[in-house]
Amino acid sequence: MFEREFKVNEYITLKLEEDTTIIYVNDKKFEQCKYLLLTINPEDIEDYEDIQSIDEASERLDRSLEQNKRLIPPETEFWGHCSNLQAWVENDYDTRLLHRNIAFPLLKKLSMAGDLKAKKLFKDEIAERFSSGHETVMNYLKERNYLNYLNRKERLTLYRGMFEAGSPQVLKFLFDSGVLDDLKLSEQEIKPLIDSIDIERIRKSKEEIAFPLIEKLVTLQHPLSLEIFQKDIKTMFEKGTASQVMFLFNKSYLYRLTDTEIKNLVKNFNIERILDDKPQLIFPILEKLIILGNPLALSHFVNTLKKTFEKGTLDDLEFIINNSYLKYIKKDEMELLINPKNFDSLEKINDFRVYFVLKSLSKAGIMSAAIMLERKLLKKIESGYPNAHEYLNQNFLDLTKQQHKLCNQLEKINDTINYGKYIINDSEKLQLIKEYDKIAKKLATNIKTWVKRFYTTFH
Repeated sequence: MFEREFKVNEYITLKLEEDTTIIYVNDKKFEQCKYLLLTINPEDIEDYEDIQSIDEASERLDRSLEQNKRLIPPETEFWGHCSNLQAWVENDYDTRLLHRNIAFPLLKKLSMAGDLKAKKLFKDEIAERFSSGHETVMNYLKERNYLNYLNRKERLTLYRGMFEAGSPQVLKFLFDSGVLDDLKLSEQEIKPLIDSIDIERIRKSKEEIAFPLIEKLVTLQHPLSLEIFQKDIKTMFEKGTASQVMFLFNKSYLYRLTDTEIKNLVKNFNIERILDDKPQLIFPILEKLIILGNPLALSHFVNTLKKTFEKGTLDDLEFIINNSYLKYIKKDEMELLINPKNFDSLEKINDFRVYFVLKSLSKAGIMSAAIMLERKLLKKIESGYPNAHEYLNQNFLDLTKQQHKLCNQLEKINDTINYGKYIINDSEKLQLIKEYDKIAKKLATNIKTWVKRFYTTFH
């Protein structure tokens, strides 16, 4: 007969109840066990060698098999939990061996139940795992108030060690999470912590971590932090990639410098080094440089705009339009911006966004875009059922009252076909489609006649 109960030690018992494994502490129901089912690709085994805990494994390994709840029989799952808890106890309640959601609540429960070993290790495990640098665990311990089980002196000692270790990711968490604010440190207590930070180690991190940290150190008066911060800003602006320059603009780090320093940096900025990057970076940077007074930025902006139009990619054109970059082109030069041949790629794209792009370009005064918009729309309208009315409803063209009336007729027919499919028979449906196509062709002919007035609005 299958044994449905397993005693791990004098405090912990596991029971299989209705195919679910339940943990009991001192014979009182504590928690339902949950399992992690992880898949390791043998080809990537070396990538996992630095995993230090179940928490890290649960985030980095494939857990897709957990979707299949019947993959593991309840009895097998039960003995798996028994084995895990037995190993956890034998390894002195090492919280790295269980998921944080069970390890810390269970250790806390055991310490409250009179388990002397658990009581002794509870604070040590909190301190050790919080200083591990694993942000998910650190955040869990903070949010679930486990740090409150350490007294003020113990927390200060813990944070001092973390500051001295100097991991940029850990320092970022300490500043951002508010755990230091909770202690309400005095100036005499915070200064030694700040002075102990190795700023050179921080500088080696990615700018997304390094710059906010160094900026924080500047506000906290870390020795040499302001000088180092300004030096790194200048270096990145002068020699960094397009994404790094955009990072400086987006985070306003450039304005940490004096007006004279900014003016000189902008004036001497080597624009050529960013022009091979993607338009989504080039244009925002050039626009910033135009605003800040770079003498060559506008001409580079216009030339890059022309080159981007020549490529005719939908994403790039949509980006230009959405950010109103066409405002940098003079109206009398707008039509010269592009040749109809450059739209060949757009002509072949079957994407609804094309029509929005063409409409925007038409309104900006590009006649070739207006011509293509008409051609593509008429092609869709003339194709008849079932899409003609959908394209007309998007207001790509300013329809007359008569044209709107015809479009409404198309909609009504479409609704009858789709929502009345259990009422009308195939013969009736075929007749409605013929009527739809007839009205669509009539509408297309009407638009062809009328569209000349649409073009004249650009002259």
